[in-house]
Amino acid sequence: IASISYIGNRITEAVFQGYFQDGLRSRLQRQSMNKLSNHYIICGLGRTGQQIAYEFAAERIDFVAIDSSEEAIAHTQEHIISPDGHRFVPLHGDATLDEILIRARIDKAACVVTALPSDAENLYVVLSAKTLTKDIRAIARANSEEAVKKLQRAGADAVVSPYITG
Repeated sequence: IASISYIGNRITEAVFQGYFQDGLRSRLQRQSMNKLSNHYIICGLGRTGQQIAYEFAAERIDFVAIDSSEEAIAHTQEHIISPDGHRFVPLHGDATLDEILIRARIDKAACVVTALPSDAENLYVVLSAKTLTKDIRAIARANSEEAVKKLQRAGADAVVSPYITG
């Protein structure tokens, strides 16, 4: 009976600690988001997005990094140390959804940078961002010349194509 009680206690403790840690983590994230103003939003943490995040961290720029992959977020968090003077807030979700952009406080943001792997997703984010906040600066990544033109027509202020540049 003592052994079963001990095991039950340990399992219950592990469940509650995990549950409460997630709640605490989400509350801290909300508090960090509420403090943001005039920040940047990075959509996508692939190679390009992570490089942009490293540059922002080096320049001590406040930014929110959105990605649908928990692994990409964890990798970026491991490699970015937030020194005093800037905030890095990771946000797990699909950047093409208005709800996620609103959670990233796009209404208070200075710029949105789309570095998603698909031109269609980048186009969708630019359209959503410009619809939600008309005066936001939008910088997009493109894979082809055709995508560059479409992103510019959609309202992107700057379009960067690593493949065309290379």
